[in-house]
Amino acid sequence: MSRNEQITVAQTTGGKGAAGPRGRSVSLPVVELLTGRGFVTGKSGSGKSNTASVVAEELLSQGFGLLIIDVDGEYYGLKEQFEILHCGADEECDVQVTADHGERLASLALERNVPIILDVSGFIEDEVADDVVASVAKHLFAKAKKQKQPFLCLVEEVHED
Repeated sequence: MSRNEQITVAQTTGGKGAAGPRGRSVSLPVVELLTGRGFVTGKSGSGKSNTASVVAEELLSQGFGLLIIDVDGEYYGLKEQFEILHCGADEECDVQVTADHGERLASLALERNVPIILDVSGFIEDEVADDVVASVAKHLFAKAKKQKQPFLCLVEEVHED
């Protein structure tokens, strides 16, 4: 991965300062996305989840690893376009997981570059979902520190956890 590699996440509409009828591309630096920290913010309905989904789609299109912690079950649709492991509590998930699976999920994500959706919307008890997320995050960060490879952990609706 080159230091100046970019992903395009949007096109501006024509208007003041726009370059031509379609406007211009809005791009983000891949290295910064995968090695830094950031968040998408805005008022309700402004497109935060859509923006995060577009970032995830672009990274998946280029073969970058990521793990999405999905509290509302909104990211299942990514399976229509990409090979992605859907984990959680529901029978609709590819794999049902508990906190005991944290290290295995982190290994799949980081060592095997398996994209993962950790869907915690199906857990009946919030404490169980919290334990699963904490276990995965603990192992993910420990492994990421050792491997020193760019990786994105996208947490949807982080304020709800």
